[in-house]
Amino acid sequence: MRTFVVGDVHGCVRELGELVRKLNPDGGDSFVFVGDLLDKGPDSVGVVRYVQDLRRSFSVTLVEGNHEEKHRRFRRHLDAGRDSVAAAMKTADHMRQITSQLEAEDVEFLEKSVLWCPLGGDPFEPDHVVVHGGIMPSWRELPAVNPYLLPGKARREALKALRLRHVDSEGGFVMLGDETSETPFWADVYDGRFGFCFFGHEAFMEKSPKLFPHAVGLDLGCAYGGKLCAAILEDDRLIDYEMVDAYSIYAERYKNPKAETKLEDT
Repeated sequence: MRTFVVGDVHGCVRELGELVRKLNPDGGDSFVFVGDLLDKGPDSVGVVRYVQDLRRSFSVTLVEGNHEEKHRRFRRHLDAGRDSVAAAMKTADHMRQITSQLEAEDVEFLEKSVLWCPLGGDPFEPDHVVVHGGIMPSWRELPAVNPYLLPGKARREALKALRLRHVDSEGGFVMLGDETSETPFWADVYDGRFGFCFFGHEAFMEKSPKLFPHAVGLDLGCAYGGKLCAAILEDDRLIDYEMVDAYSIYAERYKNPKAETKLEDT
């Protein structure tokens, strides 16, 4: 049995199709997506439909990304009749266009995404764990897989896993744009307490996945003209990576003048 952990797709449906063809899955294989199927690229709805097609033949798990969470909030506002609140959200017109094209089955799939996914070992002490953004150094245990069942403060703490990049000297969350060249990236200080971590969110414009002592970044910036990447595990053991080049540059990256590196926008 193989498990393919796929980095941020961001609407790049052609690249996803090519990657899956190179992976050549069979009936016993499964897919875990690290989140951010949506936005930035040319065909978010096409990506959701493609993943839905995969579900008809393979086990598929979607770890929620910050873009799925943003669309979730947008849909909640619309469903509750808070149209003005939805309209005030960043990229509201873009989200409205995507939402209008999603079928009920698509929305149900997105709503069933999880905060993290264990791979191998005991579900509460896995060999590997998949998250979208990262793992807070202060956590002594992983939050609930479904953070939306948690009360407000606990839910907000859990959802940091979707947006985490940098931490301060005490392990606290650093907002995007507040980091400097001296601010550590979370994976540099992650001690592996929850297993080896596969993550996305931060776009590393490199030729291969970004390796850390106890983690690996799988977002290689496909939407920015980089690569779409998948880690390949066989019998819960990492054996290889597969990558395809982006066909085009679909979006521009956020640049923080206080830091040396470029970070993707939320």
